[in-house]
Amino acid sequence: MVVGLSRSLSIILVIIVVVAAIGILVVFVSQRATPTTTTPTQPPTRSVSAAVVIRKRGDLGFNDLAWLGGELARKNLNASVEYFYYENVPQAQWLSFLESIVKKGFDVIIVVNFMMAEQVAVLADKYPEQKFAIIDAVVEGKPNVMSIVFRENEGSALVGALAGYLTNSSTVGIVLGMDIPPLWKFEIGYKFGIHYVMNETGKNIRILWVYLGTFGDPSKGKEAALSMLQEGADIIYHAAGETGLGVFDAVYEYSQKTGRKVYAIGVDTAQEWVRPGYIITSMMKHVDVAVYKAIEDVYSGNFKGGVISLGIKEGGVDVSRPEDIKNMIDIAVSLKLMSQEEADKIYSEILQLRNSIPSDVWDKVMQLRNKIINGEISVPIPTSDTITQLREIYG
Repeated sequence: MVVGLSRSLSIILVIIVVVAAIGILVVFVSQRATPTTTTPTQPPTRSVSAAVVIRKRGDLGFNDLAWLGGELARKNLNASVEYFYYENVPQAQWLSFLESIVKKGFDVIIVVNFMMAEQVAVLADKYPEQKFAIIDAVVEGKPNVMSIVFRENEGSALVGALAGYLTNSSTVGIVLGMDIPPLWKFEIGYKFGIHYVMNETGKNIRILWVYLGTFGDPSKGKEAALSMLQEGADIIYHAAGETGLGVFDAVYEYSQKTGRKVYAIGVDTAQEWVRPGYIITSMMKHVDVAVYKAIEDVYSGNFKGGVISLGIKEGGVDVSRPEDIKNMIDIAVSLKLMSQEEADKIYSEILQLRNSIPSDVWDKVMQLRNKIINGEISVPIPTSDTITQLREIYG
């Protein structure tokens, strides 16, 4: 039996998907630098200090992932990490809010809010000795600002391949928010993964896709997903923020009503707990890795400004794994957002679904993953110049 969400969990979910929508609306540049993991060659003269700016704790999404990255830096680097919350700070006060953090003297300030890019740029000029990192946005021309973005097209290719291998109806779908360049990477990556399976297996898979023009309307997401289910789709991926909540509802309700097994795929964070037993995986966007990298680079003396692009190879994107799901559930329990009993039931249902997926399917997805890491396969990054052509190729 599926564990129903309590009223408090529903509130948490809305926070998650809103934050996920913010994470989707990123600023991209055409040239990307690829980071390498480094270790200190000699002990630092003092422990690195870091400020991590997040919206709040307890969203079981981007903010808690950022917190995990900071905590990992505490453990592995003996870093001094302090968290600053902007939930109740009006946008008009963001500049003074961030400047007050600068004046505290941290070695690095990590901002997990792409909408603060303008304020970071102003402060980077005013305080050239202060190191900044910003997640999901690009601040150009500032040698003291590390801009960390993600190659979501690679992670989307993995969940696309999983959908391609698992579909029984040979029809899958993807529901997206706004038809803008950041979302194209989710769309084309997903379609690429499905075509990879078609080329490998000879299967003919139909891909249904739609942009709904909003990240904040679950009813539209539900309506779009139901339409796809009625057309035969049995797996639907979403990259639509709060709108994607409606996709989860549609899959659950349609399954309950018809008895037909249909599933969803989550995005950005491990969303399997939302509808345990009905979400086969999520495309992870590891904000924790981004936060940790920024602190580690300062610790090791390798910090430099510019754009850092995190894909599968760098641990920035991936398919969700049981440990990712467990991290979110454990945080929920520690913050008393759900009971341990409820968490255990949810986790059990999630594992039951994952374990029902044949191991050879996971092996094939991991083979694609390795090929992307090794450079044998390159997942296209759509631009305004290539999106039309890529849609002609991949549907």
